[in-house]
Amino acid sequence: MSEKMMPGNVNYPEHKAHKPIFIITGEPGEGKTTLLTETLCFLGAKGIRYSGILASGKIKDGTRYGFTVKDLWTGKSVELCNKENRAWIRHGPFYFNPEGVFHGKNALLTSEKVDQDLVVIDEIGCFELNGNVWAESVDRLRELGAFPMIWVVRKSLLEAVIQRWNVKNSFVFEVEKDRPSLIAEKITNHLSPNPSVLGLSDKEIKPDSKIRYAFSRGAFLSAG
Repeated sequence: MSEKMMPGNVNYPEHKAHKPIFIITGEPGEGKTTLLTETLCFLGAKGIRYSGILASGKIKDGTRYGFTVKDLWTGKSVELCNKENRAWIRHGPFYFNPEGVFHGKNALLTSEKVDQDLVVIDEIGCFELNGNVWAESVDRLRELGAFPMIWVVRKSLLEAVIQRWNVKNSFVFEVEKDRPSLIAEKITNHLSPNPSVLGLSDKEIKPDSKIRYAFSRGAFLSAG
């Protein structure tokens, strides 16, 4: 397993510093969200409750032209951005749907209030480093310091993200090297010192784009 401890550079209060952040990283289009999706299936099967957001890419004519954002607690998805709707707010090459941004921010805000074990943010990138999109929500969750989290981060931005949010206690998993079942096991072990887990293997759970995985107090639907 390519787990790495990544030091931060700013001191957080002790009660905030120890909450782990699990980071899934890889190159653009390499399958970061797919690995996250499969990892969440294993976590759900182990009884882990998660909230937060999942951003799935939209493909048109063989290229990615936008994203949808899913509230992982409610299962509701809203279009987040595309390269065509010029009436929306532009950040880089994308035009962001205000309703999609609100939906994602609300999902992260809800994470402070629901009975979850883990908060998911897919993803943290250039926009957030520049203070846009999910930046304020990440700031809020880091300031609270109350929740373990999974972040999806592009490999080239990994160090910048770790430094920007003063991450001291992180575990990094790479798309090319790490299996979802092992990532889920590692996360579960950190969430509970004596977890009662099912020990499921990759062969026992096969995420399918047409199958709905519903778990206690949370729901997840893979869009494929």
